[in-house]
Amino acid sequence: MSAFDGLTASSFKRDESGRLIFYPWGTLGKGRVAPDNASGEKLRTTVRSYYLTAMPAIVAAQMFVGWKLAMAIFIFSMIYFCAVLLPRVRDWPVSTSNLTYAESSAQMAVGLGPLWLTAFLGFAILMALASVYLLCLREHIGTGIVGPIFFSAISMSFYKMLRAARSSSIH
Repeated sequence: MSAFDGLTASSFKRDESGRLIFYPWGTLGKGRVAPDNASGEKLRTTVRSYYLTAMPAIVAAQMFVGWKLAMAIFIFSMIYFCAVLLPRVRDWPVSTSNLTYAESSAQMAVGLGPLWLTAFLGFAILMALASVYLLCLREHIGTGIVGPIFFSAISMSFYKMLRAARSSSIH
């Protein structure tokens, strides 16, 4: 499994009837019920490809060029998502069930697996500590204050997902 499988899995769930539901806006919006399993799996592959292309491009642009290009790529990718991916599901029936944060996290935990969850947890802890270090140096005070809070919350989220992934209730 890859990190992108986990991210993709967090946008899908199966209902009581076994039908695949896609939540384009995650927990913030309504889901769309795939008319058949083949259509749902094809969309899942497309969404995974979208994440696999957009996210590394945004990160690479930020690292090597700057935030302006990263923001431009982000905006372009959202336009693509709205103009190309959303029309594919427009005619699919709207689901009556919502996607909860717990369901999304559980799907992501299964998709990522313990190895990726541990790596992300370690990275989030490292970033929280680096933010504290910046605060101690009195450089980037904003990052030094917000960073530990943000990355501690992310760490707790990955820790909970890791515990859930290792428990027998998910496997």
